[in-house]
Amino acid sequence: MDFTPLGRKIGSMSADLGPVPRVVVATVALGRAGATEGSAKIVADAVVAAKFIFVRSVTVNRDPQFIKLLVSTVSNDNQADAIILIGGTGFGPRDFTCEALDEFVERRIEGFGEAYRGLLREELGAGTSALLARATAGVYNKCVVFALPRSPAELSRAMQALVVPTLQEAVRHASGRRLTMEPPPSGTS
Repeated sequence: MDFTPLGRKIGSMSADLGPVPRVVVATVALGRAGATEGSAKIVADAVVAAKFIFVRSVTVNRDPQFIKLLVSTVSNDNQADAIILIGGTGFGPRDFTCEALDEFVERRIEGFGEAYRGLLREELGAGTSALLARATAGVYNKCVVFALPRSPAELSRAMQALVVPTLQEAVRHASGRRLTMEPPPSGTS
């Protein structure tokens, strides 16, 4: 028998993991350039291949207020369980995605950025330049939000290795539908 965490078999969804996550893919850009479509397609294809529900793909202006408005609208209107933001994660003068999320989300997923940089170093041979890469994740109003750079190879690998394997469990934790591994209290001392 092939066992994986939480009783999930590779390649199949298990009922004990809860509902299938609904995902919005958002490209953070200055305009609606054709270059953004390739990145959104990489993420959308990974979402569909994982058998999650792909809600839609949108483009959002790089300004922090527009990023926050998108996250707020999607989560408050219960349009999706997760949002994957692509782009605007660098530390250039017009990159605001990480700052917008980090000051806006209710809870940060602390290890995500470190895991992303580790992936760049160990699997994609980025070496010390991985220190310059930024990615973040958090939860806003029970909606999980990931922010990743737009580079196609890095984006594809991050979806495969980090986002897809953790998305359903992250959504379950964020929504409060978490499974407990401890037995219920017996009521006796």
